Amino acid sequence: MEKVRNRNSGAPMVKVPLKGLKGEAEGSYKQIMIFLSSGVKKQVLKGFRSKDEQEALAHQKTLKQEAIRGKLKSEAFDHQRKEVIRSWSAHVELISINHARNFRER
Repeated sequence: MEKVRNRNSGAPMVKVPLKGLKGEAEGSYKQIMIFLSSGVKKQVLKGFRSKDEQEALAHQKTLKQEAIRGKLKSEAFDHQRKEVIRSWSAHVELISINHARNFRER
């Protein structure tokens, strides 16, 4: 992507090389964005993204990573909880057996 000044108005011009098409699109930034949003966007070389798009993609990545981390944490927590329940039920069983023995002995 090459930035050039428009000879007539002095507005910044942008040249965007197009993937799969010969040549490049040339015009003001606004014109280029309109051109890209008209369906040719997919053919434009990577790296031509607005800051908002880049931030959205980064946010999406972090959300995915957090979801994966959260899933792993919840699985670990779930496993831990099951272990606690198992040990607790064994403990309760032991208490009830002892209680029954004590009751019988009286």
